[in-house]
Amino acid sequence: MNSSSTAPKAFKAAQVYLNNVDKHITYMVYTAGGAFRAVALFPGNYEVIVRGLGLESDPQKLVVKAGENPAVNVAMHATADPNQYPTSVPPVATRSANGVNQVEWELVVASYDEIYPPGTGRDVLEKLCIHCHGENYFPRQQRSASGWRFGLDHMMGTHLNERDK
Repeated sequence: MNSSSTAPKAFKAAQVYLNNVDKHITYMVYTAGGAFRAVALFPGNYEVIVRGLGLESDPQKLVVKAGENPAVNVAMHATADPNQYPTSVPPVATRSANGVNQVEWELVVASYDEIYPPGTGRDVLEKLCIHCHGENYFPRQQRSASGWRFGLDHMMGTHLNERDK
């Protein structure tokens, strides 16, 4: 899919969310110069939303059929808050497992090596996790060691046999 996005003000990049409503899968890609490309999408019905700093689009429906390469053009408009940072979840809906609102974290810029020091943990993240979650997911996840173990067990399916079939 080769597509484009426009906005009433200049933007460096925006996040494009392609929500497959049939399979409950969300793909996210970035724009470059307003253009974006998503590859290897499953056939099905999608809802496309583009978000940039202080910008967002209305949801747009898209049908992807096997063997086809549909194009979509999305227009963004200004958000009520010009400093609103793009996210796949509205901030008011963001809650932790115990129902408490997530704490807003101040953005700190650091190098990749500072965030992910070379070693076994970084190797595991690069081989197994970052492909789906992206590089920016993990620095914002403040968890204890047991919280990380639970998250890893969940992603590896350790507790799947404990669920009601």
